[in-house]
Amino acid sequence: MKAYRCRRPRSRGFTRAGPSVIATSAGLVRRALAPRAAPLTLAPRWYYRLYSSAMKTAISLPDELSAAIDACARELKMTRSGLLAQAAREFVARRRRDPDPTEAWNRVIDRGGQPGDDPAARAFRRRTKAVVRASGRGRR
Repeated sequence: MKAYRCRRPRSRGFTRAGPSVIATSAGLVRRALAPRAAPLTLAPRWYYRLYSSAMKTAISLPDELSAAIDACARELKMTRSGLLAQAAREFVARRRRDPDPTEAWNRVIDRGGQPGDDPAARAFRRRTKAVVRASGRGRR
């Protein structure tokens, strides 16, 4: 028995498992179309939390740097991945800019002290105020 495929447009919502109409020596035989597979469902929420909590990344490193990383990881008894993660955290922390300028100024003042806190500066301000008052140019 010889089969011939008839050309017909595919119908919507169905995928063809084979030709829909087959011409045989016994006549035309109609085949049922198989429904398409169900669309992929979304993965459960926990999958995305786990997947993005530790994402794999491929990077290219020179051979000598890769060997140095391996040696350092062995010396510190860490995994290579753990060593690279810690190094990246430290690098980002050092490079991060202060988001709050007031906080940055407060840190500088804490380190170096408030300008004019020393006794000589206070005496200078007192003397300057007295001179300005005596000259009549003070606040009115």
